[in-house]
Amino acid sequence: MTDQQKQTWATILWVIGLCLLFVSLLMTQIILVHDTYVDSDSGFMILFNIFAFHKLGINWPYGIATICAFISLSQCCGGDYYRLRWLIIFPILTFLLGLIFMPVVLTFEPAPYSSVMETRIGWSGYFVWMLALTCILASGSLQCSVNTVTDDMKGKRSIIELILGGKPSICQTIFFFLMLLPLPYWPMALVVAPFLFDAPIHNAFDEIGRFGMIITALSYPLYLLPLLRFAWATSFRTGKKWTFYVLLLIPIVFFLIFVLMTK
Repeated sequence: MTDQQKQTWATILWVIGLCLLFVSLLMTQIILVHDTYVDSDSGFMILFNIFAFHKLGINWPYGIATICAFISLSQCCGGDYYRLRWLIIFPILTFLLGLIFMPVVLTFEPAPYSSVMETRIGWSGYFVWMLALTCILASGSLQCSVNTVTDDMKGKRSIIELILGGKPSICQTIFFFLMLLPLPYWPMALVVAPFLFDAPIHNAFDEIGRFGMIITALSYPLYLLPLLRFAWATSFRTGKKWTFYVLLLIPIVFFLIFVLMTK
């Protein structure tokens, strides 16, 4: 296989991996069998739970591997493996963590005093998820196997770099994907928003809080991209990385304030 063919297949594979990874997040990953009913968690809910430090334990291997997969995808898109071949360790570890996830789930014992009687794995979701990790690993491996690295390959910019306007650190990349997590649930918020006014309004603070929650949540897709670019530009110009995180947390803080006002 020539270098040009390797480059072409590497691009095709990471695009397929990206699509499969998002599909797997919508599918059931973990099934919780209770005494009287069966519950399940999708990939997106697992990520939300680990970021909220809720339902710890078995969700962590999946969540950490998924975050690592997104970082590896960013590196594949940016062609990082062409110039820094040692980074292939990252998708390799991600893939191995995915393999470890299966026996961990199968042997998982519910915690004492827990209402969960049995934990199972959603095999269809897990298969799609592992297929995504395989495509990401194959794409990175093909990039590492290219013999002649041109300046055009070195100059590639990942999707995250194009959105932010610069190259983020690993922590900033993780935070970037964290900010994207609410987007798939935005249509649900659009449907649920009118029902916030079904309950009686107690006072002016309650009314302001409800309107604030609706405006903050429904306008999230509109201000997310400008906020990401502004946070990155501010962090880059000031040389203080903490400003990137603080600025992105502003809408979340406002949303929590509005929630407290309704109580």
